[in-house]
Amino acid sequence: ERYITISVLVGLVVNVFLNYLLIPTYSAKGAALSAFITEIVVTGIQLRYSFLFFRSVNNTSIVKYAFSAIGMYFIVLPVENLVMQILLGFVVYFLSLILLGENRTILGFRFILERVKRFRWRI
Repeated sequence: ERYITISVLVGLVVNVFLNYLLIPTYSAKGAALSAFITEIVVTGIQLRYSFLFFRSVNNTSIVKYAFSAIGMYFIVLPVENLVMQILLGFVVYFLSLILLGENRTILGFRFILERVKRFRWRI
């Protein structure tokens, strides 16, 4: 909890400072840029603390998830129908994780398939 509080307080200071600098010159665009930079700073601090807390995190796993998310974004981007974006995004994201050999995803799908096979309809 302490680390989250620290990251939020740093984000507060960064946001107020950047708003003071950017809003008078760039108005709404300055506020948006300030919020964006603040989120990057807060996320960076929280990731740093997360890596210290979870030393067993595998960096290749993070790369697989990031690659899958970026690939999903570019494939879904030209699709205009929201329902199709959601369905296509789901399929692309999880298939790419499976193809990249992400063990947690494969184990999750096996677990779901076992539960579905055991499910019996009750009338």
